[in-house]
Amino acid sequence: ELEVRFDDFWEREADANASLRRTSFSDGTKILADGEQQLGACPETEACDQLWNEGTQRWEATNETRRALQDGRTPQDDWDKIVANADEFFGLDLVQPADLPLADAPAACLAAVEFEEDVAGADQVFLVIDRSGSMRADREFANDTRTRLDWAKAGARGFAKLQEDTTTAVGLISFDEDPTLELDLAPIANDPPPPLPAGSRAIADVRDAIDALAVGGDTAIGDALALARDELAGLAGGTQAVLLLSDGENRQGQDPEAVAQDLRDAGVLVYSMSVGDAADGEMLARVADETGGESYDAPTALELPTVFATLYARVRGEAPIVDRRPGLVDASQPRPDFIIPVEPGATRLNVMLSNANDSAESWSPGFELRHPGGAVVMTHTHPAVIRDPYFRLLRVGAPAPGDWRLRVFSVNDEAQHFRLWAHAENSAPDCWASALPAVVTDPASGVAIGATSSLGGPVGRGVDYTATITTPGGAQVELPLALDDELTGSGRFDAFAGRGRYDVLVRCTIGAQARFTPGEHADEESVIAQGQPHPFVREARTHFFLDAGGPSQLPPGSDCDGDGFSNAAEGGPTADLDRDGRPNACDSDADGDDVPDRQDGGGDLDHDGAPDCLDADRDGDGAFDGGDNCPTLKNSAQTDVDGDGVGDACDNCLRAGNGPARPDAGGASQRDTNLDGYGNVCDPDFSDDGIVNFTDLALLRRVFFTTRDDMDLNGDGLVNFTDLALFKTYLFKTAGPSGLACAGSVPCSAP
Repeated sequence: ELEVRFDDFWEREADANASLRRTSFSDGTKILADGEQQLGACPETEACDQLWNEGTQRWEATNETRRALQDGRTPQDDWDKIVANADEFFGLDLVQPADLPLADAPAACLAAVEFEEDVAGADQVFLVIDRSGSMRADREFANDTRTRLDWAKAGARGFAKLQEDTTTAVGLISFDEDPTLELDLAPIANDPPPPLPAGSRAIADVRDAIDALAVGGDTAIGDALALARDELAGLAGGTQAVLLLSDGENRQGQDPEAVAQDLRDAGVLVYSMSVGDAADGEMLARVADETGGESYDAPTALELPTVFATLYARVRGEAPIVDRRPGLVDASQPRPDFIIPVEPGATRLNVMLSNANDSAESWSPGFELRHPGGAVVMTHTHPAVIRDPYFRLLRVGAPAPGDWRLRVFSVNDEAQHFRLWAHAENSAPDCWASALPAVVTDPASGVAIGATSSLGGPVGRGVDYTATITTPGGAQVELPLALDDELTGSGRFDAFAGRGRYDVLVRCTIGAQARFTPGEHADEESVIAQGQPHPFVREARTHFFLDAGGPSQLPPGSDCDGDGFSNAAEGGPTADLDRDGRPNACDSDADGDDVPDRQDGGGDLDHDGAPDCLDADRDGDGAFDGGDNCPTLKNSAQTDVDGDGVGDACDNCLRAGNGPARPDAGGASQRDTNLDGYGNVCDPDFSDDGIVNFTDLALLRRVFFTTRDDMDLNGDGLVNFTDLALFKTYLFKTAGPSGLACAGSVPCSAP
């Protein structure tokens, strides 16, 4: 016996303890008699076209519609009612949007609800990857020399491998101050014998293009987005997306947010990834939000492989089962079993373990992937495992539904740190997370965290929603989400810990008791016909920013100089040299020159109290380093006799022109093979006896037409007649002259 209660929010408010009403509406009319319509006023199909709800994508009868039909009135549609209520209650003059979608009416009101899988994926995707100077930064807190660009390339390789043999067209753009189209759009194919499928590109060619990316100069994010916009413009096909990765700020060129508006107008989604502490995370988040995409934060670059993997799921219109979960195993740690619940209907299970060790050589994880029935399906030695120095990728076709188990262990007995990501390719299950407002200026009001789930149609009761909020200082706060009157998970967060970005991870667990969101369906058969959702688990991410407050009790990591002010609240030329909102002590590129501080060097050359890596004028001569032709030696006059771009005070060939402005003379700028303070182009004294003579000529003849580097005066890679001509100009003369005070001694190099 099925008992059903039909009422609405207002009736529950008025009669909270009302007894369960059986087989009737709240107004007493019967639900169904044989052959009768639920509405009591729907002869045949003439009223069905009034019952389409654009919000839930269902045929429904609202209370307003039902009463109107029962009273013999023409029902108002949703927008008519909204416009009327806005005028009556608030005095607002609203206008219904033009060109709203229309849907054909069903054959009869008694038709069962049919769910359609509407996947908001993308089938044309550009990877847009920052390769500016700051991308050469490594993990400063660990013995890890792999750069941000290395990790970005690893993530891009993983994304490309996941896209292999799909219909998605993938392209690649890299950028520093100039964007470069590395690969135009094309589907990625495996490496079969030729010919490849028409219009596709071999995965090997994609890997080669990714691996060839090299660090460049400054950062022009807007120009890179504009190139992607122009490449996507006018292309036929479905939805389009841009996956933008940057670790810096937009320093020149077009405004990224203005270009994002163009992309929004063209229907292009932007998913942004901010890497490290020098990234303009707020701007990158606004770019994503403007287009309806999402923003992902990678505090350290080692998270990038799993971030790219998550974006693979998102551009399919799906969500991962496990998203970037950290793990550790070693001899002292028990081997954990990670549970990966897979629902019926999945076409492929993807599992990634990404390298999170401090050194590449020590990472050697072992694993066993077990079928829900207990059998081992794949191990770390299986030939189907995709092995990359930065990750391992497992793929299982047509996975059986149930709880798959992944056991991870160490092969070499060293600690194995990793990030785990898992995803079942299935367009039906989905999970969404929201945080409002996106920018909080009044902490007292808190942030509304919401979550919804779907399995081809909205899922209502019987769903467990939980949220984990990561604060700017790295602390994690668990927030349970309760079902509200709309049957969505909701909660309020107010445990703020200083200014900055807060990342939200929502877990949607649809159990055996879950039910679809009921609505007011046309009849009992429709409710029964829709069935109930099978269990599944998905994770989704969102974020918000706190832009308020001053001194506060901040957790470790969010106040790196310990002065009671959050890192983002600090400023000024002393505490924040590049004025990017991050104190110098916490900024990996404190002077904002797109060169990581570790590469800038230490010390205090001019003894002004500012470390060299934070000093825009290291030698204190009044010429800022960006335009100083001798940045580490005082030379206020900036004289440069030979015009080669190297100031006389630090030029090892004062009249030979061997600087960056004259690359034709002396090959690489200031090349000095024997480190005697004289550049090769002005140092044919091979015997180092103080004068160029026949002894040196004899030495030169012995290596003629060889690649002997110290006698290759012009640096073209070969000792030949060009070098002989240079030699003759110095015959019976001394090497140089050089502007270096140490010239003539070894080793001697420009300061």
